[in-house]
Amino acid sequence: MSLTLNVAGASPVNMVIYVVSSTDVLILSSDSQTNANGNNIFAGESLQQSGAPFSANPLSGAYVQYATALGSSSGTSRDTISLYNTSGSGITANRLRNDGGTFTQTTLTGITYSVTPQGRMTLAGVSNPEIFYLVSPTQAFGVIPDSVVDSGVLQSQSGSPFSDSSASGTYAFGPIDPESLDGADTSGVATITSATGTVSSTSDGNESGGTPGLDNMGSFTYSIDSTGLGMSPSGCSISATSTTCRTLFYVISPTKAAQIDINPQSTTPKLYLLDQ
Repeated sequence: MSLTLNVAGASPVNMVIYVVSSTDVLILSSDSQTNANGNNIFAGESLQQSGAPFSANPLSGAYVQYATALGSSSGTSRDTISLYNTSGSGITANRLRNDGGTFTQTTLTGITYSVTPQGRMTLAGVSNPEIFYLVSPTQAFGVIPDSVVDSGVLQSQSGSPFSDSSASGTYAFGPIDPESLDGADTSGVATITSATGTVSSTSDGNESGGTPGLDNMGSFTYSIDSTGLGMSPSGCSISATSTTCRTLFYVISPTKAAQIDINPQSTTPKLYLLDQ
């Protein structure tokens, strides 16, 4: 299916759409990159909205946000996972970020938010506030209007309080919106055994557009705290000056998690989604 989007004051945008279901479609731009309009290449997903018109403060409880961006330095990438806790019109957040190989953990407080009846959500009380569009009170797409073009997803968290047993079974995983030209992309499956706190994985990848790494196998340990923050290897620290963790993830639900790599500190880190 093809579609042309006409916006007042802007050039028409032409797209190709593939229908996944009556509420979910995949979108790819089809404009020539040499035309006078200068429309950008993009691809994404469109979900049917539910719950509109929205109240001013429809969020409730904890949410996991995951986002990718260009890195602060040229040729690098930036990945972020955050836990948002909402109460009334207020938000606090724990933000974990790998920006071109530099890891930071930031606690954000004093944030307020409001939502229009159409689902446009804005934040106040934080620098470079993110703008969200709600799919429903449990999910939203977000973008930060800054120079590195952060974009991602906000999803309601379920299953708390969490522990090592909050994740179990086999998960497929792959990178989400990789932003770097020369990074290594990997997809595969990971089997989590909560009784022993171990993970075994099999994956295939392509590094820097060269020879792919095929049928790679690995094994490692993990731990999950009561907020849903997972750390690997088990017992590692992210408070130390030099973190001892290799990967961090937030449990979104017992069947889904968002993960970032923080060590070794590659300049082109990746955000991975694990899903059963």
